[in-house]
Amino acid sequence: MHRGTQYEPYILVSADQELIAPLAMTTIAGIRVLRLIGTGESDYLGLVTTMPSAEAWAAVIKELHGRKAEWHLLHLHSIKQKDEVLSALERYKGISVIERDYEKCPYLVIRGTWEEYLSQRKKVKYESRRWAKRVHELGPVKVESISFPLSSGLLGEMIEVEHESWKWNLGTAALKPGEQAEFLCAILQDQQMPGRVWCLRTHMQLIAFAVMFEDKDSWYYYLPSFRSRCPNAGAHLMSSIVEEAFRLGCRSVDLLQGDHGYKSLWTDQAVGVAEILAGNSLWGRLMLLGYTARWRASHSVTIRGLRDTFAKVGDRRPVPRWRKWS
Repeated sequence: MHRGTQYEPYILVSADQELIAPLAMTTIAGIRVLRLIGTGESDYLGLVTTMPSAEAWAAVIKELHGRKAEWHLLHLHSIKQKDEVLSALERYKGISVIERDYEKCPYLVIRGTWEEYLSQRKKVKYESRRWAKRVHELGPVKVESISFPLSSGLLGEMIEVEHESWKWNLGTAALKPGEQAEFLCAILQDQQMPGRVWCLRTHMQLIAFAVMFEDKDSWYYYLPSFRSRCPNAGAHLMSSIVEEAFRLGCRSVDLLQGDHGYKSLWTDQAVGVAEILAGNSLWGRLMLLGYTARWRASHSVTIRGLRDTFAKVGDRRPVPRWRKWS
């Protein structure tokens, strides 16, 4: 409804219904490209299955190989199971593959108590006290978590916070009017979506928020934002969230994609996600050459300097490694 207008569903379901490959097809200059549904939206992409990941990917790649006349390029993005995918692709002749480590996703393992954690990470202990002090100087502070679905009123407040954040001016605000905002608001107002929004208020005004998706015992930290005039609000809210995770016996708090400096304050652990492209035809291989050129260009000193100057962003990811099986 919101983000799939250029895609045609190409969803594979095993006969025993133990495995779903949620793929979609798009056509680029006549070249048929398969991607996982959620590409560009989700920090982690993969299969829906109860099977071991290596076995599941082997089954999906085998099925796709049997249908190779229907597609030219398989583009897998934000994949945790890189080794399993590459191992599955390696079994088939005539497929050219490129891959790169796309991003790091820091995560915090919850063990023991909050006090024990602070005793091991002195800087977090010091900084959390400083953040709390600065935020309380703004006035009465209230931290609360609100389960999905969110009200239209709260969504409006969240949009207002993003509008006053550094993200809005930089052009990375997710809730700016448009297709992406409509998609995200639909998620946040879906009563079946497991998660909550954590809110930090002073004088009853929302000054920071963070979306936390949840599974049985892990939380996923997503879409944090705070008003620019309240620079310590986001950090204090995150501290409150992590402290609550310890109190409730959560297994981990996943900070998702982006190896940003503030995340390294909390944890030294991270999982990588990869980008993998496999071409099974001349047209697919031509697209591989285009992606390789683009990846290499992203590490050109000149191009990176121009991008950093005008867009204030950078690509820290390594250049691709070639693999070809024939």
